[in-house]
Amino acid sequence: MLSFYHELKGSDYGQRQMLSARENEVLYWASMGKTYQEIALILDIRLRTVKFHMRNVVDKFEVANAKHAIKRAAEMRIYYR
Repeated sequence: MLSFYHELKGSDYGQRQMLSARENEVLYWASMGKTYQEIALILDIRLRTVKFHMRNVVDKFEVANAKHAIKRAAEMRIYYR
């Protein structure tokens, strides 16, 4: 599966590998404005699974919520393709 983001400079490979593939997908769709329910339908997973993965992203980025996680991804110079 292709990663939906990568480091602009490519110098910090560890930062890019911070998220699992599924966490990456959930973060991508959330950044595109999809609701958790829509993300669940797109990825063919349960709503609570989407919430689980987003909570992991929030915890890994050490932020307060999903919106902050999306902002942090931008600050880390991660972008989606």
